Amino acid sequence: GPLLFLNAVAGVDMQTGAPVNDLDALPEPVRRQIISGDCYQDRLEGPMLAQAWTALNNLERQIESAGVPLDNVLDIIVFMRDVKTNWLPFDRISRWRLTDPPAITVVETPQPGILGELFTLDVIAAAPENS
Repeated sequence: GPLLFLNAVAGVDMQTGAPVNDLDALPEPVRRQIISGDCYQDRLEGPMLAQAWTALNNLERQIESAGVPLDNVLDIIVFMRDVKTNWLPFDRISRWRLTDPPAITVVETPQPGILGELFTLDVIAAAPENS
């Protein structure tokens, strides 16, 4: 069937293009549930949580504007700086946001974006026949 391809989806403010690094980007109940009681809490308090939350919000807005629900995402390739540090926060946010997680491949790269982003996403989603 028809597919939708997106590339370089990032955790940036859509108005300014600047990476979102402030944890205030996450709603308080989400932040509390993801961070509290986690044995890796110290690794979940950096800008990666904010960028991951923002990127998945941006992804959802972009694909839904094409008539495709977030649940139709089939594959995500994550181009990530410092996988050792950044994978855990990304994983926690993606598990929260994606009810049926797609295949996710992570590729470590020293500069995934041009504005200091910690990662970018390339995404493939199944598009309905009439979109």
